[in-house]
Amino acid sequence: MNKKILIISPINQWGGVNVDVGFIAQAFKENNNEIMILSLSDYYDDCSIFEFVEHNEFNSIDRILLRENLRIKIILFFLNLIKPIKKPLHHRVNNFLTKKLFNLKKIKLNKIFDLINKYDIVFMCHHFTGDFVVEIAEYCSYKNIPFYIRVTQQINERNFNYDFLNIYKKIDRVIIHSSKNIPFLEKNNFTNFSIIDQCVYNENLYQPKFFKNKIKSFYTLGRIEKTKNIEQMINAFISMSDQNITLDIYGDGIEKSRLTEVCKNYPNIIFHNSITLDKVYEIHNQHECLLISSYIEGGPYTALEAMCAGNLIISTKVGAMEDRLGENFTYFYNGTDEELRKKINDLKNLEINDLNSISKHLTVKYFDRYSINQIYNQYQEVLH
Repeated sequence: MNKKILIISPINQWGGVNVDVGFIAQAFKENNNEIMILSLSDYYDDCSIFEFVEHNEFNSIDRILLRENLRIKIILFFLNLIKPIKKPLHHRVNNFLTKKLFNLKKIKLNKIFDLINKYDIVFMCHHFTGDFVVEIAEYCSYKNIPFYIRVTQQINERNFNYDFLNIYKKIDRVIIHSSKNIPFLEKNNFTNFSIIDQCVYNENLYQPKFFKNKIKSFYTLGRIEKTKNIEQMINAFISMSDQNITLDIYGDGIEKSRLTEVCKNYPNIIFHNSITLDKVYEIHNQHECLLISSYIEGGPYTALEAMCAGNLIISTKVGAMEDRLGENFTYFYNGTDEELRKKINDLKNLEINDLNSISKHLTVKYFDRYSINQIYNQYQEVLH
């Protein structure tokens, strides 16, 4: 029997969460289920989620409130007359005036509960301490509506609230990226969890590498923020600026302007704008080695893209990386500047045959474990 499934997540304009949610939506639609995605963040007409679903299958809670709550609509109308903005009006729902006049959280929750009542299953992509997770878990338990959560961060003490442990345990299925999260869950007596990793959008467009020369091109791709630790990469390439290797940094974020200024005298470090989801494969195809220096992540998603393209990877042991590459992967580094420089030097000095051997190994591993069909099947099985 086909199901009506509501997927709730803080969808942004682009990013790994969008890809995760998009794949999940497509996987559920494969079995002719009806899906609806509700964003807890802003709604964008050019959101990358539309690479996966139709416009009538996606909305945001703020956009719904603007449409259905007359008082909020009137306030935003007059506020926009006084201080116009170029963004759509629903981007102003959470302004100082509405927060002062209304209990916005309660209004949003009531609307979310109304929506939940129309669906057979609720599926959330968020972290345990994310907005509305506890309230939705408790409501679904009360209404006997199956509730699943895809945890989008590595689970640890910082993003887990023990005050709500009993509510978390009411969740029908907790889906995690990697085995790294299992000890924490088992320690807290969770039994209802599954490991499902991600897969690569447009995987057929990725071109497996065949190296003819030694490595020169390193890159990173994603949000430029503190948790990504991009400054460490920059410091490594500043100290190696005489070695004919380049670092390309793709993305936007709060750290970008500051880091751009740091690099202004180093032409071997190049900043680029964000890349739309349908063009990401081109970036992976034109570079040789992905750098990951994050100290907290669930995935990261870009690593699977690099594997699909046969690119080499230097990474911290963050998120799912040990599951993907193996605990003894040679090019993990311990998070220090010195170790990162050493790994970069090791790779750029490798012989061509060794480069091609590692590249082939990573591509084979991706298609053996993380192909689109395999991940689709794993999500479809969760519902049975």
